[in-house]
Amino acid sequence: MKTKILISALCLVAMSSSHASATTLVSAQTCTGYPPTTYSCVSKYGYQGKDPYGLHRFSSRNSVDNSLHGCTSFAAYMLSINNPWVPGLSTFDAARSWAYDALTKTTGAVVDQDPSAGDIAQWGKPTDTNLGHVAYVEEVLVDANGIAIGIVVADDNGGEFQRTTRKTIIKSSPTNGIRWPDNFITFRSYSSGGGSSGGWLMTSIRVSP
Repeated sequence: MKTKILISALCLVAMSSSHASATTLVSAQTCTGYPPTTYSCVSKYGYQGKDPYGLHRFSSRNSVDNSLHGCTSFAAYMLSINNPWVPGLSTFDAARSWAYDALTKTTGAVVDQDPSAGDIAQWGKPTDTNLGHVAYVEEVLVDANGIAIGIVVADDNGGEFQRTTRKTIIKSSPTNGIRWPDNFITFRSYSSGGGSSGGWLMTSIRVSP
């Protein structure tokens, strides 16, 4: 069973769940980083288009403001500030393969359909022709019974979009091309004692994507 760890500390993003009613929420893009402020939707994280894992090598540039953009780079950047160093992450393929790569190229990552704040939301499978997508789960929206009915995600977008966005995704109401992720990937978060660049051994149960 996946353990949900909600931590708020220095250099960590506050992770949370909020109660909500499914009847009052619809899926929507709530922030769009248009030029010349294409990073504006994620500016609070300090992201500027690059990540320490080097996945920005797959990103593309916005011709208007020359900013660098890629969904995998932003996801890797968020992991770098909220998680111990993840050996193998720098070898991850396109977003469509991230669930598979998390289980085969790292130790102890969990892939399931149960979202937690701090997870990486992932769309696609390795055999798809499109590149897929990944985003960072900022918040999980739950009903009165504690069941997840929606998520708030932040992301970066390469390809034709080349900008950051924030989206509210309601499981029961996909709209405007916004649909529920295929998987949620959990990597171990920092404890209050911090981590090390050499990485920690993750002990969560591994499951099939």
